[in-house]
Amino acid sequence: MKRVMSIFTLFSLLAVLCFLPGCGYKLGLTGMDKPYKNIYCYTVVNETRKPGLEMPMTNAIIDAFHHYGGSIKIVTNKEEADAFMLVKLTSFVRSPARFDDADFLEESSVSLYAELFLYPYDLDPRESDIQQNALVKPIYHVNFAESATYFLEPNQPEGERSILPQLYDKISREIVSLVVERW
Repeated sequence: MKRVMSIFTLFSLLAVLCFLPGCGYKLGLTGMDKPYKNIYCYTVVNETRKPGLEMPMTNAIIDAFHHYGGSIKIVTNKEEADAFMLVKLTSFVRSPARFDDADFLEESSVSLYAELFLYPYDLDPRESDIQQNALVKPIYHVNFAESATYFLEPNQPEGERSILPQLYDKISREIVSLVVERW
């Protein structure tokens, strides 16, 4: 009899939980987690020592959202935006990936570290402006990194430069994934 009562209580609780979303109640956070449809993407801020990453990375992010084709899209007009995305490239790290039998470096790895911020309103993405206004709170903030490896060529800078588009693609797909999974 006690077991039947506990099963009945469990089913009753499940039934109530199933009908809550239909009544307008939500489990979890509300308000800050509203689904955003239109995002304005600021030009990527490059804080690394590697110059020239800003525009190729910004274009890769915009292209990744266009290829995503879902309900979230990048807009060019700030007045149409529900949220504002700021991406900072914080570190560019080279490291050895593989050595041959004679202990010569054959393959190198490049890691690009980034921060993603989503804000509910327009702001000037310059670091000094964000620091001056302590009330600027992002609705979403995450640190992440992506890596790519390349074989060393006689011209090492050319090998590294050839891997950058792959790295841009990886980071931009990760950004789309982080934003889409957020909502």
